[in-house]
Amino acid sequence: IWESTSTNPYLSVNLKITEPGEVKVTYKDNTGESGEKSKKIKPKA
Repeated sequence: IWESTSTNPYLSVNLKITEPGEVKVTYKDNTGESGEKSKKIKPKA
């Protein structure tokens, strides 16, 4: 359990992309604030 987090925390994940689509990340912090970000993705040629 962390007592603090940087202003701009970094998150890294590996995905196996087999077809075009969209990835969406939704978050909620310890003060109840939440947000989400979406990005269109496609497999490498």
